[in-house]
Amino acid sequence: MRRIHNDGHEIGNHTMHHIDLRTLSDAQVCNELNQAEQVLSGITGVSTRPYFRAPYGGRDSRIWNLAANLGYRSVYWTIDTLDWQSTATPDLITKIVMDGLRNGVIVLMHAGSTVEAQTLDGLMTKIEQQGYQMVTVTEVLQ
Repeated sequence: MRRIHNDGHEIGNHTMHHIDLRTLSDAQVCNELNQAEQVLSGITGVSTRPYFRAPYGGRDSRIWNLAANLGYRSVYWTIDTLDWQSTATPDLITKIVMDGLRNGVIVLMHAGSTVEAQTLDGLMTKIEQQGYQMVTVTEVLQ
């Protein structure tokens, strides 16, 4: 986490235990966000605020409001690479991204996914060859 932060990447909150927040009480939702904030800010020295993404994309107006009251803004993806599925391949992920590529997209990929690791370098090269550049969430949302 320190290296990711030190390399200039933004780190948002994704909760402590990756539970569908819609199944939790208000207090449990807040606890999930607060615990993750405490751990991650303790490692990096900076807050995860203002960004969070609910696990599984599971959010509704209650979750948005609870998160907003804690200083968070929900960030959702534009393209789901499906790298989390057992049938995912580098070719499939590349096709999904390239077919949906346009200015301002937010691509969902999972750090730690074997297929993601096999795909990322080549995919980033193809994206750049199309004239796009990778930027932070803050830059996309400005």
